[in-house]
Amino acid sequence: MRGLTVAILVATLTAVLGAVAPTHAASGYADVRVAAQRTEDGRFEFALQQRAPGGSWGERVLPQRRFFPAEPGHGRWLWSTPVTVTADSFEVEVRITARRLANGTTEFGLRQLIANGTWSEVGLPRARFVRPGATVGRWLGSSPLRLEANTLPSIAPSPDEDPRRFTSVSTWGDHACAIGVDGAVRCWGANGVGQASPPDGVFTSVVTGNAYTCAVRADGALECWGLLPRGASAPLGTTFASISAGEGHACGVRPDGAVVCWGADDHGQATPPVGTFRMVSAGSGFTCGVQADGSIECWGRDDHGETSPPDGSFIAVGAAGLAACGLGADGSVTCWGGRGASSFSLDASLTSISSGAAGFCGIRPDRSIACWGRSSGAFAELDHPGGAFESVSVGAGASCGIRVGGSVECWGAGYGKQSTPPAGEFTAIAAGWHHTCATRGDGSITCWGMDDWGQSSPPDGAFESVAAGMADTCAIRSDGSVTCWGLIDFIDSRRPGGAFTSVSVGATHACGITTDGVVACWDPYDEAKASPPTGTFEAVSAGGSHSCGIRADGSATCWGSDNALQLRAPAGAFEAISAGAEHTCGIRADGTIACWGSDLFGQSSPPTGTFEALSAGEYHTCGVRADGTAECWGANLDGQADPPSGAFTDVAAGQYHTCWLRTDGTVACCGRN
Repeated sequence: MRGLTVAILVATLTAVLGAVAPTHAASGYADVRVAAQRTEDGRFEFALQQRAPGGSWGERVLPQRRFFPAEPGHGRWLWSTPVTVTADSFEVEVRITARRLANGTTEFGLRQLIANGTWSEVGLPRARFVRPGATVGRWLGSSPLRLEANTLPSIAPSPDEDPRRFTSVSTWGDHACAIGVDGAVRCWGANGVGQASPPDGVFTSVVTGNAYTCAVRADGALECWGLLPRGASAPLGTTFASISAGEGHACGVRPDGAVVCWGADDHGQATPPVGTFRMVSAGSGFTCGVQADGSIECWGRDDHGETSPPDGSFIAVGAAGLAACGLGADGSVTCWGGRGASSFSLDASLTSISSGAAGFCGIRPDRSIACWGRSSGAFAELDHPGGAFESVSVGAGASCGIRVGGSVECWGAGYGKQSTPPAGEFTAIAAGWHHTCATRGDGSITCWGMDDWGQSSPPDGAFESVAAGMADTCAIRSDGSVTCWGLIDFIDSRRPGGAFTSVSVGATHACGITTDGVVACWDPYDEAKASPPTGTFEAVSAGGSHSCGIRADGSATCWGSDNALQLRAPAGAFEAISAGAEHTCGIRADGTIACWGSDLFGQSSPPTGTFEALSAGEYHTCGVRADGTAECWGANLDGQADPPSGAFTDVAAGQYHTCWLRTDGTVACCGRN
């Protein structure tokens, strides 16, 4: 048995837990922590460390019996042989204790021998969990416990519990959440629907979604907060070992390896196959997981081979956009799916991989980062910070990593300065989710903002009008033909031929009015959105999952999804119409505004008065009044509903930003940049 020498001050002891007070006296304390590493055979090896007066941790002391089996029974505490902590006139014997939880996580603590010869209850440090996928051979340390004579080991205050130190992080783009060394979840960023307001408790993993967050508690229970995907609720009574959040759905791996998904399932992305999985990654319309034998299986949308993975043995997989990448046991990366992913080769060996709408990142063996994904219409390596990182998380726009030492660093806000317009004069403007395009006097188009799908890289030539969507842009040339670029260009071949007088782009679909007044729509995923009513129309607007148009008699008609009653257009005549994510607003013949559909953020509660122009964003709406002044209503998390002063002729509302066309032809924008 090996000793551990600590400095302990002496004073009178009091008997606790029914113990008899010892004959010697001591006050003061010793701060110790448990260290653990995963071995190649799946076991965990434990050791004890003591903190020196200067705050550094001493050498690891190894008990004789110190290995936790790879397949123990769930919930039963096992313990090491004792380790003696000694000082001048005081010594304490402690045992390291460990147990396997139902979700596969290993929990550890300490028991202390008290004066009557019995062992205390288990003292639990705040940071005390090791996930089953921990890196082999890397020692991890718990937060400290304080040892005082004849008591239960208690939580010790420590600089190691600085709230700025974290063990894992997840970001979507507009908010991020991380698990501190104390196991608590801390979030920052947008919080309009409570997505950055975590509950109390100790958690082992956390993932962020579009406007929600889910985390696994220490006992494997799942808890979610914020605005969950439509029609979805986190499954109750199910424990999870790990979870992954996609664009509109989420999936988790249970302790027995089965996958459970919830949320949007329009492509089967939330209907997992039967099998045993090591991990899962939820993307946009599809999901991939690594099975127990190392093979990858994917389900959901497969327009470009994203659910057709290659053969081979893998240790991890990431799904993002229309592509997926797998991490081989040798550290190599193999990608498949659309937009050039299958021809991409990463010249790096990795130990882990993370994916999000912004692309992919991984950790190299030297702990530096490698990132790759869509850039200006092609798959390529992406910029990232230097230095050493423990882990990395890729979101929709931003990415965040845990640096060695526990600090968090985020980069690549990913919104491409869509609120910073170029100089010059313009005649019309259109805002997408994270990019903006405008036509100049000579008919050319200039775009700014995100360009990960090429949505801000317009072709040459003269155009009559331009429309921007989620990650795509379409414009009408002088001959009436429609040209599209960005994410939508892969379905451009499905666009009906002929000449158009107007075009509008939504999330994944587009609609236009032909020269004979008929509406034509195209969408590769949803026939309802691509099936407009018959008749002649004066205007059309494509939203998130629905479209609306104004007929020749001025009445409004909508089609597509009606989950938020966004198809219930009121009676009466309209002069203009604009469809948002799940709401629609129109300008009536008398200049007043009427809105219908979702009003979660007040986006369908317009002000009184008369308006000349109107634009519905994702969760906010803006208009130009008859006197040229600007006004907005609805969500304002990033200032997208705080219009500039001055006189305007037109407005274009995106997801988190809004741009305005001034009377002198210049552009002014507000919101996230």
